[in-house]
Amino acid sequence: MTVVAAYTNGKEWAMSSDSASFSSDSDMITMSITPKIWKIGETLIGGCGSYRILEIAKQTGEEDIFKIRDALLKADVNGDWDVVTVGPKGFWYCGDDFGVLKHDSGYGAIGMAGVVAVGVLAALAGGEPKSVVKRAAEIAVTHSTGAAGKVRVLTGGHSERNKSGSNKGDGVQHRRNLSSVRRPAGAAEQE
Repeated sequence: MTVVAAYTNGKEWAMSSDSASFSSDSDMITMSITPKIWKIGETLIGGCGSYRILEIAKQTGEEDIFKIRDALLKADVNGDWDVVTVGPKGFWYCGDDFGVLKHDSGYGAIGMAGVVAVGVLAALAGGEPKSVVKRAAEIAVTHSTGAAGKVRVLTGGHSERNKSGSNKGDGVQHRRNLSSVRRPAGAAEQE
């Protein structure tokens, strides 16, 4: 249970995710400091399904979705998972069938709350990527039981380098109150 949302306008790109870890065999939710999204070179990468998938994808040190897919094939992973990348080459998706595809829209989302995020991405496409993906994850956290916790945002592209002289652009943006629910519910707190 996750949301990872990504968007590029061709010059800038951004990716966001929630920070919750859901136990598949219980109703337990914990907030994880292990990110579901990371940056290698100019490319932002995210995944869902299990932390093993994230570990294998991250350990490749690759930004190329085909090389990440090959590492996952070699590791003989199974289960329900997805990995996405966004960067100078656009938005790419690899699913648990090991198929890879490029989205011509420049945006997409994965995870249980991904369907909520895709609606937001479609509505806000054309906007500044960081704001678009941040809002997509915030709304997914607020309106889906499949995402919770802080929203993390990473950015890349031309304007990020021009603003700061670097390409870091990462940050934690949002919290959700989980005080008395078995599964996330309720409205998001304002920043």
